[in-house]
Amino acid sequence: MLKRGVLPQGTPMTAEEAAKDLKTNLFTCVLATVYCPGWSLNWSMSLAAMISNCYCTCSLLQMVAVQGGPACDEEVAFIDVMLRMLGFTEKEVKEDDMGYICWSWNIKRPGAQRFEVELVKRTTIHDISCTDFRFDQSNDRVPNLARVAVVSCAENWAPQKAETVWIPEKLPQRIVFDTSKEGVFLICNREDDHDSPCLGFRTSADLNNNHPDLAVRWGTEIQGEKVQVDGNGWLKVELKEKKSMRLNEEDKTVNDMLNKNLLEELEKVQKILAWKQRYPEKYSTLQQWCTEYMVHKRQK
Repeated sequence: MLKRGVLPQGTPMTAEEAAKDLKTNLFTCVLATVYCPGWSLNWSMSLAAMISNCYCTCSLLQMVAVQGGPACDEEVAFIDVMLRMLGFTEKEVKEDDMGYICWSWNIKRPGAQRFEVELVKRTTIHDISCTDFRFDQSNDRVPNLARVAVVSCAENWAPQKAETVWIPEKLPQRIVFDTSKEGVFLICNREDDHDSPCLGFRTSADLNNNHPDLAVRWGTEIQGEKVQVDGNGWLKVELKEKKSMRLNEEDKTVNDMLNKNLLEELEKVQKILAWKQRYPEKYSTLQQWCTEYMVHKRQK
């Protein structure tokens, strides 16, 4: 990898161009099938090639993994071994109470910024947000670009037990909207000024009773029944028992929906930077811009 060197400095991009470049070059090492006995060898070769190519052109590679079975843990462990064999620093590990685990490694590059590789392992695909992707003006050209890559994902959807979950009609703005289909409602934050990727279900008709595991992405249509509890409107949703399966009701895999959510959030980053016409100065800047953009869209 080191013998390939670092590419010469390229032409700087505007903030919008850099965001579009980030979305256009969303990488994946996740295979469509793991039924071929040699899949792990193909996966490791793909991963090594991606890291080697990014070394030449990037200062930041943000890798995404979604927890599945033991194979996911083995893939994460292999990434650490591979990077250290390539000369990267020992990994740094950060954990939080939201179910994230983040590892990071870096290596010096001659005539360019350090190349940092970051891996975030998630327990769900629902809470992916545009603020998860960090880049600034230092990533405006080769050889210091930013990249995002999916490197591991659950093969099957988790089993679902039969249970009743609840969604408030207002939070405090209205978030449950009628559709043309009877008994089907749109969960949408178009009247809210705060950007978030998803809404957590409640285990009862009480805002404080958050479900520990289940959430729904904004823009999702869901079947339920509107009811009144203590004068407040709620959407009562009956979840049916489901076995672990490869495809959901829309014939999509976990990886399909992960890629869809990532592209949606990267598209949002591009729209925000096209509106602002400049790079975010730091992580909190992009968070603030997300809120401002929600207000801008609603007013427009």
